[in-house]
Amino acid sequence: MDEKKLAKNKRVSKYLSVILVIFALIYNVSPVDFIVDVTPLIGIADDVVVTLAAIVNLYMKWRKK
Repeated sequence: MDEKKLAKNKRVSKYLSVILVIFALIYNVSPVDFIVDVTPLIGIADDVVVTLAAIVNLYMKWRKK
């Protein structure tokens, strides 16, 4: 299947959003970070941004029918 057709497939797109949320949750519990959590506020903020972006993406994909 062509990559563009696969990316436009709504069913595939929805499941990729679920996978994105799973990876975001794994990122939050893993010791490897883009910005270390020891840094006050900034270290935690990157975890929050990654998680919120994944959840908003999931919501937007699953809300559309």
